[in-house]
Amino acid sequence: MTDIKQVLIDQAQIKFLNGDVAEFSAILKDLYYSHITCNCFLRDQPKELWKSLLNKAKSLKDDKGDFDLNFGKGFIFLMNKNEQEAFKYLTIAIELNPLSDICYSLRGTLDEKINLSKLNDSKEAVLLNPNARNYFVLASAYDDKNSRNVLTYLEKAISLNGKFACAYYNMALEYRSLNDYQSAVSSYLKCIAIEKNHWCYYGLWYCLDELNDYEKALQFIQEGHKQHPEELGYYFPLGVANARLKKHKEAIEFYNLHLIHNPDCEATKTNLRISTAINANNLVGIAISEYLQSNFTNSLNSFKEYLKLGNELSYENLITYFKVTLKCKDPNIEFGVLNPHYSRLSALKDSYLDKISKGETVTEAETNISKLMTYRSHYKIGFGNYDNSTIQEIINTDSYYIIWCIINLLHFSINPTLFLQESFKNEIDYLDALEINLVKIELVDIWTDKDDAQDYKAYNYSSQGFAGYSDFYSYDDDTLYSAFEGDPENYWNID
Repeated sequence: MTDIKQVLIDQAQIKFLNGDVAEFSAILKDLYYSHITCNCFLRDQPKELWKSLLNKAKSLKDDKGDFDLNFGKGFIFLMNKNEQEAFKYLTIAIELNPLSDICYSLRGTLDEKINLSKLNDSKEAVLLNPNARNYFVLASAYDDKNSRNVLTYLEKAISLNGKFACAYYNMALEYRSLNDYQSAVSSYLKCIAIEKNHWCYYGLWYCLDELNDYEKALQFIQEGHKQHPEELGYYFPLGVANARLKKHKEAIEFYNLHLIHNPDCEATKTNLRISTAINANNLVGIAISEYLQSNFTNSLNSFKEYLKLGNELSYENLITYFKVTLKCKDPNIEFGVLNPHYSRLSALKDSYLDKISKGETVTEAETNISKLMTYRSHYKIGFGNYDNSTIQEIINTDSYYIIWCIINLLHFSINPTLFLQESFKNEIDYLDALEINLVKIELVDIWTDKDDAQDYKAYNYSSQGFAGYSDFYSYDDDTLYSAFEGDPENYWNID
């Protein structure tokens, strides 16, 4: 469908470039009187159009007696954001034709520092021609000085043109400045109903977020992103909107996308850290819950996703992760006293203690079980092919040797964190060694004095550089937006 406004502005360009200033002026008047209520259409024109007109305007000799020339130049300089020159030519045009409401209206859009009569110009435009466009300019001229006047004149503009999307948009902005978010939402929705691809979705999301209507906030910021996929600023609110609904995995994706294009945005960095921590904690919670419900595959997947993010498990959750790993291989595997390895090793230890108490001779196996200990990564062994080598050095060289020792040597177990190393996971008999190691470290815990056992676990685990689960920062979900101070448009320019 042909856009008559585009046809007219294209014709105006051709006329002006050909030196037909009077016809250019006539087309502008037709645009303003019949087709334009705000400057959105003109603002969206390519910069090349305004640049071509500006070059031509500069080539034309000034004439203080030619209304069309001064009107045209004033308009062109305004479109090229040269307000000082726009003010000069529009002032001459008004002197030549004091009944031109368009010239007053255009001059009324200039910055107050350049046009001290900004408000009076806007009022004069309304007096000369009380149409929707001029009331809209008058409302804008009041800015934040008098909200009642702003809303009154916007309502007047809407009464004259019920399809005035930008008037509803500006009304929403005014309500936002008054913290009347419910009224702002109502105005934003009316704006969208008229013009679905309007740029007001960001403001609508902001107000809905302030009203704690997080479902709708996400719905509309998603629609805004759909309407304006080229606008990179949508990634931040999409992150916040998802995080509000505890969809932290999705939030993380959008925060990362926003940081690609805005790497110095501290608000995004803060929210990313918060969502990452919450998402990680949620994954562990899900993993444990699935484990307790015997959904072992789901549990393992959640644990793996957690670890893939570079997170660390607490000692207790690490043991649960290994149990889940074993359950995925054999759902019927037992832990604790029902485990056959547990029964076998416990029986040897009981036999050892019994014989020692009676002064009887103990077997080699009973002696070895009495020496059961857990080797940490920096411990050196004093036996076998790798005498005087550390556990980590052996893993780096021959990881299967450690697997063999766990399975075959009664006195030997290792810190469970070492089972996270990829070289271990790829070894044959990895799961068998994992099962036996879990049994052995549990028995070490039982056979060690209770207080010593607690010290052992804390030191044994943290010495590997793994922080406990409780060491995560405690993030309150309500702080997700706290780093975002002031008007959100300070962070994302929607103009």
